[in-house]
Amino acid sequence: MAPASGLTVLYLLPVLVVAIRRGQWLAYASAVLSSLAYNYLFVQPRGQFAIAHPQDLVDLVVLLLVAAVVSRLAAGARERAKDAAEAEAARRTRDLQRALLHAVSHDLRSPLTAITAAGSALRGELSVAERGELLKVIAGESKRLGRMVDDLLDLGRIDAGAAAPEPDWCDLGEVVGTAADGVEGAAAIKISWPPRLPLVRADAAHLERAFANLLGNAVKHSQPSGAVSVSGEVIDGRATIQVTNQGDEIDPAERELIFEPFFRGQGQRGRGSGLGLAIARGLVEANGGTVELLPAFGSVTFAVSFPVEEQPAGAAALPGEETDG
Repeated sequence: MAPASGLTVLYLLPVLVVAIRRGQWLAYASAVLSSLAYNYLFVQPRGQFAIAHPQDLVDLVVLLLVAAVVSRLAAGARERAKDAAEAEAARRTRDLQRALLHAVSHDLRSPLTAITAAGSALRGELSVAERGELLKVIAGESKRLGRMVDDLLDLGRIDAGAAAPEPDWCDLGEVVGTAADGVEGAAAIKISWPPRLPLVRADAAHLERAFANLLGNAVKHSQPSGAVSVSGEVIDGRATIQVTNQGDEIDPAERELIFEPFFRGQGQRGRGSGLGLAIARGLVEANGGTVELLPAFGSVTFAVSFPVEEQPAGAAALPGEETDG
C-alpha cells in the first residue's frame, strides 16, 4: 500500500530545491531519483524496484510527472529572476553612463572653457600683472581638471575591483595630517589627536586620498566662518576618526545617496564632481574599514574606523595599557 499523498509531497522538495539552485536538467534527474526512492521504500513489494499493483504504478507516474512540472516551473522562475537581475544591472550601468556623460559634459567643460579663454586672452597686448593673473587661472583650472580626471580613474578602478591595497602599518595621525596639508582651505581644519592612537594595517596612499576627499568635502560645505574639526579615538576596539564641519544638515533621504557616484545634494555650495565621497568610501572599505555619516544636529560628521589589530613590536601602547619597564 502506498503512503498517504501528503508524504509524497516530501519527495518533491528536493526537486524544488535543485531546480531553484541548480537548474532544470539537474532537477529532472532529481525527479527521477525521487521517484525511484519512492518506489523502493514505499511501493509493494518494498525493498526492490518492482510494482505489484496497477494503482501504485499510476501513483509513481503521477509523482514523476508532478516532479517534472515542479522542476520546470521552478527553473523558469529561476531564469526569470536571473533575467530581472541582469536587467537591473544593465539599467544601473546605463544610469551610471548617463551620469558620467553628464559629468564630462558639465564639470569638465567649465575648466576647459576657462583655460581656453585665458589662453586666447594671452595672445593680446597685456601687462605683466594681467598675464600673471591669466597664467594663474590656467594653472588653477588645469589642476582642477587633473583632479576630476583622477577621480574618474579612481572610481573606475574601485568599480572594477582593481584598487588592490598594499597594506602596511599606518599612523593615522600622519596620514590625516598629510591629507589635510594638501586640501584647499586647510587653515580651517583643526586636528585634535589623542596622545596614543593604535596603528592600523592599511595602504597609506589609499587612506591619504580618502581623507583628502573627506576633508575637502567638509571644507567646501562648511559655513564661511566655520572650522572643520578632526578627532581620533578608540571606540569598541576600532580606531575611529571623526571629521565634523559646521554646515547644513544632510536630508535624511540623502544620507545613503551621498556615497553614490555623481550624487550632489540639493542646495550644496561650491563645485565638485560628486565623486569624492564615493571614492573615499571605496578606498576605506578596500582596506577593511568603514565610513558612515553620524547623526548630528547643526553639523555634519563622518566617522572612519578600522579594526585594531595586535600592534607591532615597538609601537606605542594603546590608551589604558601599561608598557613594560
